[in-house]
Amino acid sequence: MPNFAYKALAANGSVTTGEIEAIDRPEALRVLDKKGLQPVNLKETASAAAPKKTNGAAKGGKAKADEADKPKAKGDSKDADIPDGPIKLKRAEVVLFTEELSDMLSAGLQLEPALKSMENRQELGNLKAVSTKIRHIVRDGVNFSVALKKVSPSFGPLYCS
Repeated sequence: MPNFAYKALAANGSVTTGEIEAIDRPEALRVLDKKGLQPVNLKETASAAAPKKTNGAAKGGKAKADEADKPKAKGDSKDADIPDGPIKLKRAEVVLFTEELSDMLSAGLQLEPALKSMENRQELGNLKAVSTKIRHIVRDGVNFSVALKKVSPSFGPLYCS
């Protein structure tokens, strides 16, 4: 399995560097996200026999391999309740999604954290699943407009242009 060297921002604003093991780049991004890190730089390094992991060990903390480092099977994720196919939204839900996302982006949030915030809101229903799927696709490097088209047919051609 390849190793990825990263430089990321922690929740407290400090810069963290380290190396993680992941199947591919999207998986490495998901692992960093689960650790609460916002990647600034992520590069694949040569695979080593004994992978090096640094979770703040340079700052006196103990480096430990946690469950987020291991790839999960499809069924044991909290995303298990998200449907695989396209999600059909009502017109009112598309309007609510647009207003919520617009408010967060206008407030200065970047796209990925804004979508994550929408994911965590219990009252959004279908929009929670849509936000989760769009965020995962965008984190994998796909354009936002393409992600909208993939996730729901409710985002028409005009909306996605």
